[in-house]
Amino acid sequence: MHSRLLIAVGLVVALFIGLSAITTAGEGGVAQWAVAATPTPQPTAITVDETTGGVLQSTDAAQSVLVNVPVSAVTTTTTISYTYQTDLPTAPLAHVRRFFTLRASQNGREIGIFHSPILLRPMEITVTFDAPNPLIDSTIALYWLQGNRWLTHGVTVTRRSPYSLTVETRQVALFAVLGETNWVYLPLLISGK
Repeated sequence: MHSRLLIAVGLVVALFIGLSAITTAGEGGVAQWAVAATPTPQPTAITVDETTGGVLQSTDAAQSVLVNVPVSAVTTTTTISYTYQTDLPTAPLAHVRRFFTLRASQNGREIGIFHSPILLRPMEITVTFDAPNPLIDSTIALYWLQGNRWLTHGVTVTRRSPYSLTVETRQVALFAVLGETNWVYLPLLISGK
């Protein structure tokens, strides 16, 4: 009974911190468990030019980010790359664990956000996430990070639902799906008794 309780607690902790838990039957029928880290998704990229567009799919298990670069979006051969990012501070906004960087390079030289817009036509980005989540549906947006500020300038929401967001943008940056919550933080009172 005690070992089952420990396994259950271990599984809850492993799932809470984003790890995969594995259970096996040990010696004498006693269950053993090990925690395996979820692998970090690999970066991926597409190359587009004046006559071709392309679709870029993230490599995370849920394939949660889809980037559609339209034909005639660039005037020279351009590589658009996706890189998974770990969670970052977003206060006062909340997040749904969707952080990623889109970069662009031309002729082997990275084109940064300060050279934006690098695209003549906006790319469409669709991000899926778990529902229910803590965000208020009407506030969900794709933000990009400039310094220590999360901004939505240059990002237009075209579709929003409790489990996905589609935007159009000409930006390349570190992005996150963020929004407001109804969370209320109450003070903790401790009695001196």
